[in-house]
Amino acid sequence: MRKTTFENSGEERKKLTLPSRKGVDSNGFIINPTGKNNIQPSFKPVLYAVVSLLQELFTEKVHSIYVYGSVGRGEAKEGLSDLDLTVILHSPLTDAETHMLHGATERLLQGFNTISKVDYDLNLYQDVLAKENVYEHGFWLRHMCTCLYGEDLATNFKRMKPNEKVSLALNKNFLQVVSHYRQALLEETLSASKKRTILKRMIRGVYLKINVQDESWSTDITENLSIIQHYFPDERLFSDVEHMLHSEEELSQETLLIVVESFLNWYDKQR
Repeated sequence: MRKTTFENSGEERKKLTLPSRKGVDSNGFIINPTGKNNIQPSFKPVLYAVVSLLQELFTEKVHSIYVYGSVGRGEAKEGLSDLDLTVILHSPLTDAETHMLHGATERLLQGFNTISKVDYDLNLYQDVLAKENVYEHGFWLRHMCTCLYGEDLATNFKRMKPNEKVSLALNKNFLQVVSHYRQALLEETLSASKKRTILKRMIRGVYLKINVQDESWSTDITENLSIIQHYFPDERLFSDVEHMLHSEEELSQETLLIVVESFLNWYDKQR
């Protein structure tokens, strides 16, 4: 494949040879960036307290528990980062059990100040192992998570290279999600955290449209944006997104709405 190198005049933009092949090994297989040894010591107490909570509340239902995201990668920031857990269940939680879980989690977190909140990704055992979900659940466990409790289902799946089936599975309903964000910006006053989530989701969504071409699997949002900018070097929209992503000032809801609307128009033209 032809290699191309771009260099932006901005100080923060570095040379990048395309395809970048970020996040893959010498044979092109995706590298799992998470691991027990990566978890920072300051996050271990709250992590294992939440794992113990899940075991206590749902002893019979919980099959296995996995960490992913910044805590699993060892990149979490105290007081700012979320704790992201994938939980495999033998049967669904009832509404009452879901309510109980959220309440118990809130009470537990009162004793810790290292994480902002816990996000539970709940999945059923039979769905995870279903053949039609190998590029979604199978990929996710094998390449994005580390098992903390129970039987590690990741061992049921082979290593993968970047491919369209994975990107499509993880990026499904992307336009609908961004359109929903646009409506929320029009109707609600969003928190600073929610506004940054919108910004990151747009970046991630575009990256998943080009990562197969780039032969890469980057989990870093800043790196995602850098790769995007090298594939679309003349697109002003991504310079605006970059400025908003790195700004220390609170993100203006009105400005973000303009960017989201511009993004939707741009994305529609790419299809």
